[in-house]
Amino acid sequence: MIYEIRTYGVKVGSLGEVEKRYGEAYEHRKKYSELAAFFHTEIGPLNEIIHIWKYESMDDRAKVRAAAAKDANWPPKIQEFITTMSSEIVLPFPFAPEPKPGTYGPYYEFRYYTFRAGTLPDTMKRWEAKLPGRLGLSPVASSATSSTARRTSSSTSGPIRPWTPAWPHGRRRWPRACGRRGAGRTACSPRRPRSSCRRPSRRCNRRAPMAIEVDLYSDTVTKPTAEMRRFMCEAEVGDEQKHEDPTVNLLQDMVAELLGKDAALFLPSGTMCNEIAMRVHCRHGEEMLAHRTAHPIHFETGGPAALAGINVQGLDGPRGQFDFAAVEAAIRPDNRHMPRSRLLWVEQTSNLGGGSVWPLEKIRAVVDVARRRGLSTHMDGARLMNAVVASGISAQQWAAPFDSAWIDFTKGLGAPVGAAIAGSREFITEAWRCKQQMGGAMRQAGIIAAGGVYALRHHVKRLADDHSNSKRLAEGLATLPGISLDPTTIETNIVFFDLTGSIGAPAAVERLLSRGIRVGAMGQRTIRAVTHLDVSAEGIDRALEAATEVFTR
Repeated sequence: MIYEIRTYGVKVGSLGEVEKRYGEAYEHRKKYSELAAFFHTEIGPLNEIIHIWKYESMDDRAKVRAAAAKDANWPPKIQEFITTMSSEIVLPFPFAPEPKPGTYGPYYEFRYYTFRAGTLPDTMKRWEAKLPGRLGLSPVASSATSSTARRTSSSTSGPIRPWTPAWPHGRRRWPRACGRRGAGRTACSPRRPRSSCRRPSRRCNRRAPMAIEVDLYSDTVTKPTAEMRRFMCEAEVGDEQKHEDPTVNLLQDMVAELLGKDAALFLPSGTMCNEIAMRVHCRHGEEMLAHRTAHPIHFETGGPAALAGINVQGLDGPRGQFDFAAVEAAIRPDNRHMPRSRLLWVEQTSNLGGGSVWPLEKIRAVVDVARRRGLSTHMDGARLMNAVVASGISAQQWAAPFDSAWIDFTKGLGAPVGAAIAGSREFITEAWRCKQQMGGAMRQAGIIAAGGVYALRHHVKRLADDHSNSKRLAEGLATLPGISLDPTTIETNIVFFDLTGSIGAPAAVERLLSRGIRVGAMGQRTIRAVTHLDVSAEGIDRALEAATEVFTR
């Protein structure tokens, strides 16, 4: 059994109208599932409604919500009054008595405790021991533990907030005897639990983080599947630094073959792949040419300068791509006052270019210019497998023009850790030295390398689903007022859209988040949404439903 607590902050003076409209809509909603409880608070600026839904499981919740979403009479027409919204899934404490139907209150005290990680089992034992005595003073309407990450069982790791709401009282201030005979203060609980009845202030209005239903913030938020976890747990391991870890060696051989290079090297992150490539290809004071939206320019904390000691010249071009003429113009003349142009860097696909796929002939053209002028070439293939699936061109064909290339396992491929860079044997020998120096050398790394092995075997073809979902998301968003988006430009799993109305990107992101949808603001007028293996077709439907509410209000 699970409970979903949804709390809406509403505009001052609107509570009566909100409850009226909610009640009218509920007559249609209750045929799918009935409310477990409904509360309101109206004290000065604190105006809230709290409604609690009871479900058998998360699957039951999904089915009920999907059915209700098709009903034209639901949800209630109260969006114009809502100022804040939070949602939380909670699990009943097993020892708490089942609430009995009846009349309580009229006041309910909601108490919130935040406990230190690992203390929940002991806390539950203490509550169980003390609760019978406390029930002699007044009944408890509910007692549960929070599950903001939508876990299906109580967890003892991470920050857990047991939720003990709804002590009904016949007057606003609870009996003083509660302070003497209640559950008492445990060693794990804070000295001052938060109570929405006793302290109706702005501080009381703080809520747990909004439960995210559909996470489109990035494809880096993917969680390993149950099958991947099992495969990782069963991986053979050895000492990676002695080249004795069989799973790491297997992954490196797979990547070398995939990219058509002599050898490959497993690394903790794609950023380390980029930084090592710069260090191997360049000497201090030399220059790398890259698009002005390149990952090393924006998202590697100055790594090219700090770690490789090189300059980066940003090139212009639409959708994260430049042409051979831009490369030709950017290469420095042989002048002792200028840095030597040493490395050409290409990102396939282009993140800030909206997931655009470089055409193969365009890549060959820019690489030909670089080689003719004596530059080395490197491909950032963080999302290379998206380009492979979208284009039908093999990873080996994409990597062939470059001296070095790498792929990431933690984005669309869904592994928790790691990337691998490939190149000539001489390149990999030098890359190993950099890896050791930068703290990237590991020991029994086969456990995490196994995630990459599993991903390459099982998660490449399914990237087509992500591309289909992003296309459908873009087509839906393009129909909404205040959004500028051309769906025909969507090639892979990244959707950028501009806002042309009165609402800015940060505000829109917050409003979507309040409805359980997470996206990212890319400045004041642009939003990015990224599909991945944890976003289903139903998730896209839910995201479009929320976006419709936000942009048509």
